[in-house]
Order: sequence, then structure tokens, then C-alpha cells
Amino acid sequence: MPRATSRFPAPNTGFPYLVFRTTPRDRYLATMLFEHRVLTSEHIARLAFTTLRRANQRLAELTELGIVDRSRANPAVYGSSPYLYTLGPQGAQLVAGERDTTMKELRYDRGVLLRQAVRRDLPHTLGCNTAMVRLATRHRTSPDVRLHAWLGALSCMRRWGDIAPYHREGVRADAYALTSGTAHPTDEQSRFAWFFEYDTGSESINQLARKLRGYQNFAHEYRGHYPVLVRVPNTARETRLHEVIAKTHHIPCTVPVATTTSDDLGAAVWRIVSDEHLPAPVYAGQRSPLSALGFIFTTVGYRLLEPLTGGDDEDDEYVPAPTMDQP
Repeated sequence: MPRATSRFPAPNTGFPYLVFRTTPRDRYLATMLFEHRVLTSEHIARLAFTTLRRANQRLAELTELGIVDRSRANPAVYGSSPYLYTLGPQGAQLVAGERDTTMKELRYDRGVLLRQAVRRDLPHTLGCNTAMVRLATRHRTSPDVRLHAWLGALSCMRRWGDIAPYHREGVRADAYALTSGTAHPTDEQSRFAWFFEYDTGSESINQLARKLRGYQNFAHEYRGHYPVLVRVPNTARETRLHEVIAKTHHIPCTVPVATTTSDDLGAAVWRIVSDEHLPAPVYAGQRSPLSALGFIFTTVGYRLLEPLTGGDDEDDEYVPAPTMDQP
């Protein structure tokens, strides 16, 4: 008697089997890992699951499928720590398929990603991603701000790292973000695009301030700004950064900059650089919410550029920013 043929792809069918075994949420996670290189189990749980337990169960299955790779420091030596997840080779196949491109054009390098777990800048990468994941999920409890798009450091460097035509120093941001919110309760929702610098204190204040040269070159080339929002580890370093910028740049600052010491980026935690020279509604030392920064910078006189959304209507050879509106 002939053996019945299954209606479902077999494991040895390769890509068809991957498509069969994965969900839209799985493919969303693959996209996020490709864009942001390394995420913890807690990051992934907050982004796409209701509980950490359910996230860990699915991530174990995705690890077996080769969609993700995971690693963790030896707990006997370093204590308890979450798993670190990077994009696996089968996950890269899915990302390439969704973008109708090849693995070569995707520039996927598994070895580079696996080495994220031992890189000296891992705390910086995880800290930046933690702050952005918190912002991405903020709208579930505080609808004042919503994150619509988030590009990682590598995408920022590829797009804006060298400013044509003279290859001047460009943008080396840790992230590009597009958020929406209201400056006042009676206002309509407005979209606000910005660059993010996550500072851990590992470089000098002067080095941090010198990064503004790249943003000045960006503004000259594109005839406008995406404001630069800088998170620093403590108020003493924040005050010192304001002092250095005031000494080395024209006042008001030629680049719209705001700083905070908080990882809750959507809250009223932002202090405008050179705020003592700005008119109302900004007053020296006052902290403003993220939703009001676009209104404040525009009122002061900065020309803010239209947001980059990564949509199909834009000439973007790089991975478009994944939407946060996922299950």
C-alpha cells in the first residue's frame, strides 16, 4: 500500500520548512535581531510576549531551528545573567527572504554576531537596547509617547557615517528613532525623529562633545536637523557636558541637543543644552517630556527634517526600521 504523502513540508525541505515552522512574530524577532545585533531574553519578552516564561519556551524552540543563537556567561564565575540572543543562520535566511535579497547582499556574518557576548562594549550595547526597548513598550501603560521606528547603530553608520561629497565626519549615533506624542494635551499627535547617544562614561567628556561635529556636518549636508538626545550616567557628567558644549560651540548650540540621566526616555527627563539662552516655554534647569522636544526645538528656530520611516517609497538600500506595532 503506498505511503500517504504529508501535506506539510518535511525538515529536509530547508526554507519551506522554516516558513512552515515560524510565525509572523518569529520573523519580526529575526528582523529585530538583525537590526540590533544582540538582545536579552528580557528584551525579547517585553517586545513580543506576555510573559518571560513563554518567551523562553519559544526562544528555545527557535534556537533548535537555527533561527536564533544564544549564549550566556558562566553563572559559576559571573553570577546569574540572562541569555544573549543573536540572529542564527536560518533566521538570516528568513530576513533575506522577506527582503527579497541574498545572504551576501544582507552581509550577515554569524561569527561577528556570536562574538558580541565577549566584546568590551557589550554593556553599552545592552544598555542602549534596554532603554530603547523600554521606550518601545511604554505606550502599553503610558500612551503619551509611541515609538514607530528604530534603526540601530550599524544602519546609522552605513547611511550617515560619511557625509558626501567630501567624506567628512558623519553621524555615529547609537540609534535613530521616530516617535509620536503631543506637546500639549490639546494638540494633535506629531511625529518627531531623533538620534540617540547612549553614554556609559567610558569616554571623556571632550570626546563625547566632539561627536557633535558629525551632526553639524549632517545638518549642513541635509539642510536641517534630527535632534541629538544623549543619555548620560549621572547628573555631574550631564552638567559637565553642558559646560563643554557651551565652550566649544556657538550659543545657542548649532545642533539641537537634549540630555538626560534616566533610562525612561519617554518621561519628562530631558534638559535642553544651553537652555538658559532659550525663550519660554523652556526655562533653565527645567526637564521636558520627549513628546514636547520637537515643538520646543522648532519654536526656538531649528529646522527639523521630515522623519525617515524606512518605507517602500524611500530609496533605502539598508534594512528598514521594524515597526513596533507587533503582537
